[in-house]
Amino acid sequence: RSVYVFSTLFILAWDIFIVMLPLYGSALGFSAAQMGMVMTAYSVASFAVRVAARSLSRHYSVWQLMYLAVAIASVSTMVFGFTSNLYIMMAVAFFMGLGQGLGAPMMSAAVYEVAPAERRPPVVAAVDRVRAAWSRRSTRCRWRPCRAARPAARRAAASSNARCRRTAS
Repeated sequence: RSVYVFSTLFILAWDIFIVMLPLYGSALGFSAAQMGMVMTAYSVASFAVRVAARSLSRHYSVWQLMYLAVAIASVSTMVFGFTSNLYIMMAVAFFMGLGQGLGAPMMSAAVYEVAPAERRPPVVAAVDRVRAAWSRRSTRCRWRPCRAARPAARRAAASSNARCRRTAS
């Protein structure tokens, strides 16, 4: 339950940043173009860290990456409130994007790990599909997330994945 609450708060922080950035920027006297530059720095970092997340997840656990993402996002969010220089704000937004960009997929993976198999909804089963796509044997396995809604199909998919693991080894 704490992972669900934690992930909700993490996503809420991103939404608050998106809503409050124009208000904060206009209070400091920045133009819309300058606030767009800050948002671009945030978005570039979020995209870049998601590209690197695959290699990071091979070396570190989901929990280590999640804690790192929360630490980066928390510190940068606190620092962001004290900045009034555009370039410092862009740098802090970049680090905030790194934390938020890494945190979102790690939160999904953490929810997947803590949820009991019999209670995982089909949406959480999609995380399994993403994780399988990142693995080396993703081209051999043909498991579909929509099958998780039906128990008989779920058992068939599990046996199919077991066969994929045996043939890939």
